[in-house]
Amino acid sequence: MLNKYNCSQASLYAASRLIWQAAQDNQALFAAFDATYTAANIADNIAFIKTVERLPDAKARKEAVAVLTVEYDKKMDTIVLLAKYLKDHIERAFDKDVKDIMLSAAGFDYFAKVKQGNANAINSFLSSAVVFVTDKADVLTTKGKMAADFLTKLNTADADFEDVLSRYNTAVEATKSKRDEKIIGNNDVFTRAQQVLADGRTIHLENPDLAKAYQFSTFLSRVESTKNAGINGKVTINGGKKGLPIVTVTEPISGKSYTSEKDGYYEIAPLSMGSYALVF
Repeated sequence: MLNKYNCSQASLYAASRLIWQAAQDNQALFAAFDATYTAANIADNIAFIKTVERLPDAKARKEAVAVLTVEYDKKMDTIVLLAKYLKDHIERAFDKDVKDIMLSAAGFDYFAKVKQGNANAINSFLSSAVVFVTDKADVLTTKGKMAADFLTKLNTADADFEDVLSRYNTAVEATKSKRDEKIIGNNDVFTRAQQVLADGRTIHLENPDLAKAYQFSTFLSRVESTKNAGINGKVTINGGKKGLPIVTVTEPISGKSYTSEKDGYYEIAPLSMGSYALVF
């Protein structure tokens, strides 16, 4: 499953909030274009961004798997140690000419992969070892010096490993499911924001400069910038040198405005660095 957006998750959420806030600030204009742009609908979409943001990210999703991986490794270490003891008991209990046969019957053909942590190999080894020790308990105890509780320890190790493996597999599947849920949620946030932008461009078709501001990259540049900037200039009559006072200059996305002074000077600040369209 692929992301539809080309930015960080944090930037996606921040830019999408600005986009919906632009619709909120211009709610009457948007509602006139599409009646679904009610104040409640806009508020719900802003709240939806927070809901998706709170879904566990990659680090949070991996936490349960990481903890179980540690437990898995500890159980594997116990099994490897018991296997070494069993090998020693077999070598003591049986003659050299049948030793390899007994080791194979006890599951040691799987042992190389057991040491690598291969779950299938561990299960196969434990099953073979439990059956072997059960059948050969007398000779392993008398000649192989096997402790009386060795079979109990082997059965416990088998049960413990089956338990941790089951929980590990469940956690891995849950992680995949939560990852997909996060991607779907993020893509939905992006798609909803893109619809607002498309509607904003349509609303301002007669003002190309303002319509141009309704691009995701415009809002993204504002949330990713670490610097503040501002816009200033001078309103003049027909491009001449004489300043024109009492003209309201507005940056419609943020809603910030300034009334030009006697010499026509205006300033809108602070604004994050980026591209802006002004309405005079």
